[in-house]
Amino acid sequence: MADYLKDISQIKLKHFSGEAKSLDASDMRDILEAKRYTLIACLINDMQRQAKDHLAIMFLKHMRKTEGKAKQRLSDLREENKDKTRTLLTLLGDIVVTIGKKITPKRIRAVRKKLSESGGREAILSDCEQAIAYHTDNHLPLVWRSLRGSRQVLFSLLRTLNIQ
Repeated sequence: MADYLKDISQIKLKHFSGEAKSLDASDMRDILEAKRYTLIACLINDMQRQAKDHLAIMFLKHMRKTEGKAKQRLSDLREENKDKTRTLLTLLGDIVVTIGKKITPKRIRAVRKKLSESGGREAILSDCEQAIAYHTDNHLPLVWRSLRGSRQVLFSLLRTLNIQ
């Protein structure tokens, strides 16, 4: 629709749209056909623009709300994992003390024993990766997780709004 109206100034488009809004059906019938279609096209174009503006605002509100939830979730995860992080740091301190200034086979065995007692290498590594992830300010992975259910609708909306 906008392609047909691209040569008409924005002021004229708004004027024609306003005129079309002010007319009732009987007044519209009294107008010449070409002008009637022009007024209706301008009104439709204006309504589509307004609808897209409202959709864009709804999209932005949805994204802002989703981002807020993700930030809160990250904060909650940090709080939930405080004890695990403290345990990992305590383990690291114990390992540094055990190794001392000189590495010996006996000290290596003692470190391996501490690692084994703490759940094993893989579990500790997994806990470390989790602690690192939660102690950054990157909440975007949590945003994506929240948007998973509405992904298709959001992409369709973005195509409709023609955001580039």
